[in-house]
Amino acid sequence: MSADCSESGADVPVIAGNLRWERPTARSFWNALADPEREALAAAGAEEVFRAGSVLCREGDEFTQVMVIDSGWVKVSVRSGGDGGEQILAVRGQGDVVGERAALTTQVRSATVTALDEVSAMVVPAGRFTEFLRGHPRAAEVLERQVAERGREGRMRFTPSERSSAEQRLAWLLLELARRRGGHQHPSSATFTLPMSQQELADWVGTTSDVVSRFLKSWREHGVIDPHQRPRRLTVIDINGLAAICDPARTADGEAGPVTGWSGAAGRWPSPGGEQLNCSVLLTDIAGFGDPKRNDGDRAFMRKQLYEILRSALAVSGVPWTACYHEDRGDGVLVVLPPTHPTMRLIDPLVPELADRLRQHNRRASEVVQIRLRAALHIGPVGRDDEGLNGRAIWPG
Repeated sequence: MSADCSESGADVPVIAGNLRWERPTARSFWNALADPEREALAAAGAEEVFRAGSVLCREGDEFTQVMVIDSGWVKVSVRSGGDGGEQILAVRGQGDVVGERAALTTQVRSATVTALDEVSAMVVPAGRFTEFLRGHPRAAEVLERQVAERGREGRMRFTPSERSSAEQRLAWLLLELARRRGGHQHPSSATFTLPMSQQELADWVGTTSDVVSRFLKSWREHGVIDPHQRPRRLTVIDINGLAAICDPARTADGEAGPVTGWSGAAGRWPSPGGEQLNCSVLLTDIAGFGDPKRNDGDRAFMRKQLYEILRSALAVSGVPWTACYHEDRGDGVLVVLPPTHPTMRLIDPLVPELADRLRQHNRRASEVVQIRLRAALHIGPVGRDDEGLNGRAIWPG
């Protein structure tokens, strides 16, 4: 099967097990900006440092400034009930913008933002930030999309009785943090530490501290998180293990079964010299990549965009990039799904997602770096030797 995706768009729901949620944007606000936009925004703000526990902005306050996080972590929360409790809507880190919703929709803060550890942030006064958005419509579009996505993210809640759902959701949220920080590029070095207590993790996924304690114990035993945890520290050491938790095995009656594949994607691939297993294979290449109208800088930019488009389209199709085998082909990419992943996820919604994302890229890009992408899908036996994967599905000719 092949498709020509001549032309990125609204994110669609991700389905894992019996859950359904919206996937937040795949990149932080700062990293989604072009260099001239970053320079203009940096010129409008000033660096400030906030100690752990400091409130960067408070729910109900008037909008006076927007902050872009340079380092550290913050939690975004709202008051819950009359006992002074909180409901954690999100966790933000390097490159994320906070206080953005007030800038676009209202002059009143909708949530409280608190530093989880020492945070360095670029603080931009309200007037200068709105002026920046008026002068940079593409940046305003990026921000509007992220505000919409975060609104859906903040409304997602699960009941405490859904133990497996809470476990999946926490794994998925942590996986998204890793990707937003660049962990999708180098999964083996994507370990990171989140300065949150067990109760805060429970508040984040809408469950109880006891429930979180049970599956964190299992994660430690299986090497997903550091077994020697300090208080208020959750260190993820196996990104592929998180991806495996997000997509658990299913029983014959369709209910979510026990979580398997703790060793990550590598544990589900054929062993070297062993039997071949049926896998889905996606092969893409950029038509006319070597056109002499393009220079090396143009081609490097197109390759970077292609990888970002593929990662985000696969993610909203329920296929974590970190769970796949991928091999660079210069003008394209070979992607092989583990044998446990259904082929239908590549057919729908992947093909329309690719087309939407390419259309968005081409709408903003100059003609010389617009992408016309060819994509082919194969299904068949895939084996493994000491040099990588092989089989007729990868080399159909």
